[in-house]
Formats: sequence, structure tokens, C-alpha cells
Amino acid sequence: MPMTTFEKIYSLFSIFFVLGLAAALALNPELRQLKPMLILASTGFFINIGYMFVVLRNIMCKSNFRQKDKFFWIALILIIWPASIIYLILYGFQKNITS
Repeated sequence: MPMTTFEKIYSLFSIFFVLGLAAALALNPELRQLKPMLILASTGFFINIGYMFVVLRNIMCKSNFRQKDKFFWIALILIIWPASIIYLILYGFQKNITS
């Protein structure tokens, strides 16, 4: 089952949120205080739980992936988060073609 439009938009939103949060923390030292950091980190945490659900579900629903490929991508994404961006570019935003 290919990603729906909502899932694609949500994935892009969560990636841009993380990049924006990193840039904001790097450029605004006042955000590094406990209270704003706690709010931003909690928001990012919940956004990324949804993001990981969308990406991992997409991997498991790919019918043209071998089981070994699915486990490779899942392990890689769980160990190295930016690998999910590479996965989305290569496979996630494309239609599910059965071979």
C-alpha cells in the first residue's frame, strides 16, 4: 500500500520540524533554557513517534521488498534516524509496484 497524501505531508512536516528545531536551538540561545526546551522536545518527540509509525508501516507494507530488505531498512532507521529521509526519497514517496 503506497503512502497516502496525508502521510507524505506529515512526513515532510516532521522532518522540517526537526530541522527547524535544530536551527532554532543553534541560533537562539534563550531557547536552551529548561522550560522552552522541555516544551519543544516534548512536541518533537510526539511528532516523531507518528513519523516513525508512518515510515515503519510503509516499509512493512511494501510488497516488492524482500523480508531481508525490510529488516535492513527498519534496523537502519531505528539506529540512524536520518536514514529515514534517505528511505523516503528512494522508496517512500514512490508508488508500490509489485514485481
